[in-house]
Amino acid sequence: KKHRLNQWLGDYPSEDFIREDMARRAAYVMTYGGRVAAYFALMEGEDPTYAVITDGKWRWDGPYCTVHRAAVGAEYRGSAMARELMRAAEALALEKGVFCLRADTHRHNEPCKAMLRAAGFTYRGNIRCDAEGDPRRQAFEKLLKGDGAK
Repeated sequence: KKHRLNQWLGDYPSEDFIREDMARRAAYVMTYGGRVAAYFALMEGEDPTYAVITDGKWRWDGPYCTVHRAAVGAEYRGSAMARELMRAAEALALEKGVFCLRADTHRHNEPCKAMLRAAGFTYRGNIRCDAEGDPRRQAFEKLLKGDGAK
């Protein structure tokens, strides 16, 4: 809201979303000094939201993981915690034998887009999600180094 984005307003992500992430064994926290500093969900498998992409196309047609609900605590912003979060997501994907990561964000979320680009993601096109407000999202993809990457 502070950045005038129509994203993550209201109760999203709610405790129910986080509990669902936990039930799927897709919830990850990062700690610093014994305190929770960041959270993300890493979903393995096809994401129905990514089935239709406009104004571009996916580069990878094999299995992928999706980073969702990535957030860094306010007191850790500017500390490189977001960079570490993305490195952790990559390492987890590779542990699963997956060589591609995908993510999306609100089209006006410049800090998130900058973070994704800095982490080596490439803008691939636009998707639509089931979000309140503006459902349009910009989609990003990163091919990871490994035996399966093209």
